[in-house]
Amino acid sequence: MKKLVLISLSIFAITMVNAQTKNGKFFISGSSRFSSQFIDSKAESNGYSQSYSNTQVSFEPSFGYFFADNVVIGLTSSLTYNKSDDASMSSFLFGPMTRLYLSQSNIKPFLGGQIGMAFENQKYNDSYLTSSMEVKLNGMFYGVELGMAVFMNESVSFDVSAGYSGTSLKYSEDSSMKAKSGGISINLGFSFCL
Repeated sequence: MKKLVLISLSIFAITMVNAQTKNGKFFISGSSRFSSQFIDSKAESNGYSQSYSNTQVSFEPSFGYFFADNVVIGLTSSLTYNKSDDASMSSFLFGPMTRLYLSQSNIKPFLGGQIGMAFENQKYNDSYLTSSMEVKLNGMFYGVELGMAVFMNESVSFDVSAGYSGTSLKYSEDSSMKAKSGGISINLGFSFCL
């Protein structure tokens, strides 16, 4: 009897695990980020001191569909707002994404990629000259990630990933001026496979 129960539970567990990233399911993922820093620096030579604070809030949803087992193709977006003492920046990113899960267990390594359009608006206030300036940029973004999805049940996973992402933007006023950025990030979030 114990063997029959164990075999039944094993078959049920395997069925549940395989159903998590099966063809025909929908994928919803999201992460948010908040950071705040305060820096107080002093120059050694002349006693000059400067204080600087920065706050950033970001929300990054993704929606997709499993076109094959373990393969999601969909859309991703990101809305970010960054505020410092004398400047603010808001950006919106939008484009296609894909994710490939590499395992059939409850802990699934994955590879992901995204590329799309990027729009950024920057505002600067010069407190010394009492003037301000606004700059608009647009272009493209790209990113790759390697991560781990830990499925807590058939539908919900906690995701941890490391990735590289960047932007290549042109100034709206003068398209010959370009701004490129890129960096490595550690990401935490949740995904839902429905």
